[in-house]
Amino acid sequence: MWLGPGPRGSLFRSREQLHDAWLQGRAEVMAQWAKNGRRPAGWWEFERPAGLSFNEDHEQSILWEAGILVGEEKAELEAWWWREFERAHSPDFFVSAGGKVLYGAKARRKHFRDVDIPRVLIEAWTQGRRRRTRTIRKLREGAPAPAQIAAKG
Repeated sequence: MWLGPGPRGSLFRSREQLHDAWLQGRAEVMAQWAKNGRRPAGWWEFERPAGLSFNEDHEQSILWEAGILVGEEKAELEAWWWREFERAHSPDFFVSAGGKVLYGAKARRKHFRDVDIPRVLIEAWTQGRRRRTRTIRKLREGAPAPAQIAAKG
């Protein structure tokens, strides 16, 4: 119900038997495994909205973009993504990829894919960073120099 069939195949003899087991254990399985922007295999098999496809590497963003995640679960995932977004902008940030070390924009792009941040959030947060940077720059340019402030005092 949580991970799907094992290496030896399903423990159930038929899809109907699997569905009955899902209905019987759904509440417990969902309570235990439907968190952190992830859903158990049974949910993907029997409850996912039409047109929604499972992709293990992008499960969180798929569920977020589909509006499946709500409340505390959504807020916690967005907060984690935000921390990862900000961490990727630190001056010493790097990522190891296939024996190479990436820095700067390439490292950020890879990291954002790796932690599955939805593109719309990346774009919005990047715009916010640019606005903050421009505002700080304008404030620095328009602020009087320390010597000017001392001379007035």
